[in-house]
Amino acid sequence: MKTLNILSLLFLGLASCDPNCGDWESYKDEKCIKIIDSTHTFAEALSACQKLEKTSIPLTIHSPEEQNFMTELIFRKNGVHDTVWLGAHLGADKQFHWADEAEGKFTNWAPGEPSHKPVASCIQMMPEPLHVGKWSDEPCDKKNLVVCQRLQSWTLQHMQQVSVK
Repeated sequence: MKTLNILSLLFLGLASCDPNCGDWESYKDEKCIKIIDSTHTFAEALSACQKLEKTSIPLTIHSPEEQNFMTELIFRKNGVHDTVWLGAHLGADKQFHWADEAEGKFTNWAPGEPSHKPVASCIQMMPEPLHVGKWSDEPCDKKNLVVCQRLQSWTLQHMQQVSVK
């Protein structure tokens, strides 16, 4: 029987470290996710993500499937009990803008949200059991936990595997 080396285990997904995300969590073949275990204002969150990796931004969510995955990952699997910044804000035009500049229409507002308070223009995700994963608008100078995302780094082998599927 042929023995598998660690690189083979990584590519087969049997080792805990994802080859496309390293020590970040993987979401599909799209992005890598990392939770920063300290609180920051929204402006500080942007800087904190870029310190981890130059192209990293606070978490964006564009579908119900992605929302469910992130809620499970952040609040259940990792046991986060604090609110988390999303990479989004409400502009002066009351329109929703994502940090990745996507034009997705998906939202996951808690009942009564967004409140559109004059200073509440940043978006957080809530941990409370009744509203876990739901969003609310808050002042950007509030301190929340940060979840960063970056695009996956793909190897040639991974690109070939994906194109065969």
